[in-house]
Amino acid sequence: MNRTEQNAINLAEVHTATTPDDLNPAFVLRGVDTKILAAVIAGEIDLNELANKEMANRGLNARGEWVGFDRAVELRDARTRRRTRRMASGPRTTTDRRGDAW
Repeated sequence: MNRTEQNAINLAEVHTATTPDDLNPAFVLRGVDTKILAAVIAGEIDLNELANKEMANRGLNARGEWVGFDRAVELRDARTRRRTRRMASGPRTTTDRRGDAW
């Protein structure tokens, strides 16, 4: 078991007893269709981008604080520009023990 898998298990253990399932990050993807999960893993869907857009649609900043819709869009756009610049510097590919990139 790699570190990421162990961290996920630890996260699930920590949150299971104290957090309702609908607020537990360990369970957030349970109801998502396999095809969508595969697209996320393949990099075809960016969950960070989707969360960024959803927070702006709710008028919230990245900490979940109400800032109003216009300001939330400005903050979203600034985060998107920063992420785009980081991604332009080249992909960071990690491989597991078998040599599979993820």
